[in-house]
Amino acid sequence: MSSTGDNAARRAQVQAALTAFTDTPLPEAAVKLLDALGYTSEKTADFGSSADSLLGSIEQFKPELGPINRDKIKADRWKSCAFLFQLTNDEIPSLAAGQSSLGADSKLARGQIESFVFLAIELQGENWSRTDLAAIARELNRRFPMPAIVIFRHGELLSLVVIDRRANLKDAAKDVIDSRITVIKDVRIANPHRAHLDILAGLALENLGEKRCPTNFRELYDAWIVALSTQALNKRFYQELANWYFWALTQAQFPKDAPKDADGRDSLSLIRLITRIIFCWFLKEKGLLPKALFDPRIATLLGDYNPTESTYYKAILQNLFFATLNQEMDKRVFRKTGQNFMAHNLYRYRSLMKNPDEVLKLLAGIPF
Repeated sequence: MSSTGDNAARRAQVQAALTAFTDTPLPEAAVKLLDALGYTSEKTADFGSSADSLLGSIEQFKPELGPINRDKIKADRWKSCAFLFQLTNDEIPSLAAGQSSLGADSKLARGQIESFVFLAIELQGENWSRTDLAAIARELNRRFPMPAIVIFRHGELLSLVVIDRRANLKDAAKDVIDSRITVIKDVRIANPHRAHLDILAGLALENLGEKRCPTNFRELYDAWIVALSTQALNKRFYQELANWYFWALTQAQFPKDAPKDADGRDSLSLIRLITRIIFCWFLKEKGLLPKALFDPRIATLLGDYNPTESTYYKAILQNLFFATLNQEMDKRVFRKTGQNFMAHNLYRYRSLMKNPDEVLKLLAGIPF
């Protein structure tokens, strides 16, 4: 496994590759992203850049299945597409060793089950559900003898779909399309979320495998499935959350009247803060809270802002937690002189805001 510094470097490479999608043709940008993860191959094919040409070429792998249902995969909403490359079992050891594939040719090995094919598809608009993307990936995988991994660009977002294909118990030369599909969905191209960068960087070849990099198709495929499993992602999330909690317990300062542990620490107050922040972040990701509330540039709305002080917490977060989310929309007002300062259902800390009206505008549309 890589060190912390190596992981940071890999995240930076992934982020740079994502940014390239803004001004680089889809096939080139997609290949650059895969290269940033350590996957490259000269084996490719020209299947065209339109839905009809790509699908027509793919249908030739298993002609007995007949034509692909274009309506089912919404092919009329594909802006462009590309077959990127095939990564075969004999190339993986070289990549695991940090070398290019020696002696590899550029001819597509159509019948080699122990390989991956990578495709990129650009879709019209941003509003594509997980079900939509999974349906396209599943239908494409029905035609390829080997697993097909698909990179989707939709608007300013990117999604990566990986399907779990297991061996056919009756015929080792075949495999079965499993129902389990993992979608790394809605990665923001221009400003990717740190969690998305971590997940993508976790798929880098050197980050897979418990003791060593995968050196063959089966090891690599199994490592991808494990890395993308809900259980693994949840475990990583809760471990990082626990690490942050124990660090914050030594750093955070709460009011003197806040409940204390027997040893004087503020575990209850910290847990309340963490759960409130996670809840609000969830609402933000669902579009129910304006992203500007969590953007460092909000400091321009605060007077005499100092990141080491509690200005942001008091003026923004406390007013969000209580006087906004816990107050009906038509009753949200600032506390008046003489009113109880501890009335949490009223906006407080006007004096900490450089522009109170702009802060209220940000909070105005948030539902009760």
